Amino acid sequence: MRQQVTPYWLLKKDADVSTFARFTERKPNGNVVNLLAKLSVFALACSSFLIVHSEAQTSAPQPVNGADAPGIEYRNSLYGFCFALPAGWKGYSIVTTQWSGTPLDGGPALAGTELLIRHPAWTQQNPREDIPIMIFTAAEWPRLEKEGVAVSPAPIGPSELGHNHRYVFALPPRWDFYNLPGVEEIGKLLLSKSLKAPCSRPGGS
Repeated sequence: MRQQVTPYWLLKKDADVSTFARFTERKPNGNVVNLLAKLSVFALACSSFLIVHSEAQTSAPQPVNGADAPGIEYRNSLYGFCFALPAGWKGYSIVTTQWSGTPLDGGPALAGTELLIRHPAWTQQNPREDIPIMIFTAAEWPRLEKEGVAVSPAPIGPSELGHNHRYVFALPPRWDFYNLPGVEEIGKLLLSKSLKAPCSRPGGS
């Protein structure tokens, strides 16, 4: 639909109704028509430039926090293993807890260390999934493999993540039972074999 262009002076507060009526009833001559046409083309060109400029600003590439940044690594020299983490885990903390095993084979009860790698965004009000790592000695692990010791009420045992000549590192049964935020990311890290034991040499394999 074509719209009639009203000069700015007709929109001022002191412009009366009779002035406006005379303008709308008057037939514009050829010069006025040509002038209005040129002004319309100029206005359209300006508006097109502003639209293109705006789209260029909003579609400019923005930096992605942590997506392409190099990852970080948790190195534990006491037990001799490392765990590769995404850059978004910078500022992580380590929580040390204990696991206990109930003997099912008539042998002695077992107990040991379990480490939790905790995301920096974890809070008491909004907890996130931890990366749990159970630590067994090389002598203890065969009893776990033979299901001679139960470390949880689950009918399955821990899953090995890696080992060195002294220790075996394992994932607790049903570690993702509570399905807290971050569980999918941790699942991908575990599938990618982020734990290395022993640690790789810097710059090597």
